[in-house]
Amino acid sequence: MTQLCIVGSGPVAFGLAIAAQQAGFAPQVMSAPGATRAPSPLPSSGYSPRVYALNPHSKTLLETLGVWQRLPQQRIALMRAMTVWSSPKSRPLKIDALSSHQPALAWMVEHDALMQALISGIPAAQILAFSPSISAAAYKAFFIADGADSALRARYDLPARTTPYHHHALVATVKLHTPHHGIARQIFSPNNAPGSVLAVLPMPQDCATVVWSLPDTRHTELAAFDDSALALAISAAIPVSDFGCTIISPRANAPLKLVQAARWANGRVALIGDAAHAVHPLAGQGLNLGYADVAEIARRWRGAADPGHPLLLSAYARARTSATVAMQLATDSLWRSNVAAPDAVSTALRHAAFQCVEHVPLLKSLFSHPARGGD
Repeated sequence: MTQLCIVGSGPVAFGLAIAAQQAGFAPQVMSAPGATRAPSPLPSSGYSPRVYALNPHSKTLLETLGVWQRLPQQRIALMRAMTVWSSPKSRPLKIDALSSHQPALAWMVEHDALMQALISGIPAAQILAFSPSISAAAYKAFFIADGADSALRARYDLPARTTPYHHHALVATVKLHTPHHGIARQIFSPNNAPGSVLAVLPMPQDCATVVWSLPDTRHTELAAFDDSALALAISAAIPVSDFGCTIISPRANAPLKLVQAARWANGRVALIGDAAHAVHPLAGQGLNLGYADVAEIARRWRGAADPGHPLLLSAYARARTSATVAMQLATDSLWRSNVAAPDAVSTALRHAAFQCVEHVPLLKSLFSHPARGGD
């Protein structure tokens, strides 16, 4: 019996495969159904629009896996601080890495750069194309990492509730007209797109990744803008007088949803990453949650002879459920206060909560804890 199979084509699947190798197991990575695209070459100028804000815990995991050392360091940006507006006219909440006792709140890494570094750590013979006849019974451990729209959850009696947000994320790389100094900016319900959330995340050379979560109707309108008009809309949304940008990459779009697995493990089969939990991107915690899953499994593999023992997998599921539910509750509540009930009371409550965090040092420390990936 082959020891371990991971079905997935993303950074969580490949991260788990390297962790399995380090634990002394022989993993196979099978591409997710319908996923055949290899990482794209990195742009010679500018940056790929799809990026991750990796928190210190994810960075430590990647260092342990030997992946961080293979990343092109000149393409990584440090997010040293965040400025967040609860509404266009509110005083901003400011969080910085120094108050969190960290060198950075997050490290911005391109998806394709991360995938190249991950894949280079796995022998080619262990990376297989998806087979419809695949069966978990052929393996001691079987991990489903095929994303929020998992095609395999139901086959192994691992149901999940999916709640569409009726929002799309519009993503692009921009060149900023003024230096960002490592500061990320985020605004809830800007004047030109009520009910949306706009984030501008620092990249090297004063570039930035824009992630704009928009109601479907408004997303359709903005997606039809040419680059110049979209850049003006982004600039108008940020309440900073000297803010301006130029779009320098193709755009990406993705529908947003909340995924909550009712059951994470069944015998020798387990969910991991977005297959178990997808969250709204407003907190930038999607991949961080997935890498926390990997770290938990890797911890339980230390000294283990059986990588898929049902007790091991059920313990992993219990350990990760509470932290994941807490993050999903936080991001979903923020989204609902901004979008699902964009009335004056909800806006006032969100604004009051942000101001409490801003003026009470202990609350600010607790507020920044999820961004750091705290346990």
